Amino acid sequence: MEVHPRLSAHLPSELRGDIPDRLQRAAALIAYHQPMMQSDLVQMMGPIAYDYVRALARLGLVDRRRQGNSRRLRTTRYFAERFQCPHTEPKKVREWFRGQAEASGITSQNLVDSIRELDPDVGDMDFVPESDGTEEDIED
Repeated sequence: MEVHPRLSAHLPSELRGDIPDRLQRAAALIAYHQPMMQSDLVQMMGPIAYDYVRALARLGLVDRRRQGNSRRLRTTRYFAERFQCPHTEPKKVREWFRGQAEASGITSQNLVDSIRELDPDVGDMDFVPESDGTEEDIED
């Protein structure tokens, strides 16, 4: 479907197709640690993480399922398609994404720092999840 450029600014962001850089980087952080608990992301980024996760879920990039008092986050099939990942299974997406990040010299801390550059509401990262998101750490 095509929309006249003059009207595109009035469309909801979910329909525009453009994803703000700060949300792309937050999705990358989730992909790097997935599956991860939302409470871990909040410890990494501060309370603004709740807004980011909500927006990413509305865009269809992140799946958030309640687990205890928090939510378990992982990327969706749409995330894999959108970012041209050859895999759709979250575990393989994580391995692929970490390989891409490693090849570019990007760490989890670099991702948080890059989000902070775009959004000053992101807190200082004083926490890195001990879990690498394996099945032993977080049950499905």
